[in-house]
Amino acid sequence: MRFKGSREILKDLCFLSPQRMIEFSNNNKTLPIDAFQNISQWIPSIDLSLLKVEYITFSNNLSELLEGLGLYPDKLHNDKIDVESDVSSVTTSSSNEDKEVMKGKVNSLNVLEILSSFGLTAAFPNLYLAYKSLCTLPASSATAERSFSVVKLVKTRLLSTIGQSRLESLLILSCEKDVPINFEKVIDTFGNSSELLKKKLIFK
Repeated sequence: MRFKGSREILKDLCFLSPQRMIEFSNNNKTLPIDAFQNISQWIPSIDLSLLKVEYITFSNNLSELLEGLGLYPDKLHNDKIDVESDVSSVTTSSSNEDKEVMKGKVNSLNVLEILSSFGLTAAFPNLYLAYKSLCTLPASSATAERSFSVVKLVKTRLLSTIGQSRLESLLILSCEKDVPINFEKVIDTFGNSSELLKKKLIFK
């Protein structure tokens, strides 16, 4: 029951694929009547009618925005060709091929980066929320299950009376042990956390 409707939400999220958006703008297709309906139910703050308008407007300008982001290279090879006619034909064909290759490499994170870096979140607020939700969806439940497995290692029989706040802190330390820590910054932060510790630091 907890995954009820997830398949329908994924159908709507497929429209947010950059390749689907470029295909939509190139072929002048129309959105289905029930497009993004399940996304608007999943995220209540999204306005369905405005999301459709923002999607159409953004998809029509996506290629230009991708070029502005620098994802399309101006030149692929530096080889010199003597014949001018060959140069023009090769340059035109290679640039078109390069753009097709780069379109295949563009993903949803690039689109989210466009919305953030170009300051388009105010112009496309509903589309930004949809992409933000899409990019933060976990690919699997392995991370959550791994966190629950860590609980068994941290909260042993000898530590059964440990408090909630301390347990959370120990779980974070255990799960995020690969993250590098600046110990000097941690000591300074801890030293400035109370007036008593500040006095001790002054006397030292």
